[in-house]
Amino acid sequence: MPRSSSSVLSQRGSGNAKSPPLGIKIYCVFGVVGLVVLAIRIPLMAGLVPGVGGLVAALIATLLGIVHAVSLVGLWRVVSWGWLLAVVMQGLSVVFSLFSGSAPSLLFSALILVYFFLVREHYTD
Repeated sequence: MPRSSSSVLSQRGSGNAKSPPLGIKIYCVFGVVGLVVLAIRIPLMAGLVPGVGGLVAALIATLLGIVHAVSLVGLWRVVSWGWLLAVVMQGLSVVFSLFSGSAPSLLFSALILVYFFLVREHYTD
């Protein structure tokens, strides 16, 4: 006997069927664009700073980029570890903005961090 379409849909959708909030989708799209720009800049970073310093800076940027990419995947898939990782990364951005003395960067990073807490209920398992 053929299965009904509702049972097929419920089996197919048995995974995480939640959709991320619009603001998270926008953040993820801009995050991917930022990762592409970072991928272009990393070789330049390694070449512009003489000696081991450029290589270390490029390595740190690469590691942060990988962690950021993982957090974007988690945010898009609406899983709690993605939210947590994104909050940690955005918190680091706030701290770096404080030390760099850039008020617009600090404001922007802080607003994104506040938004993450406003959408927290979407990321509870």
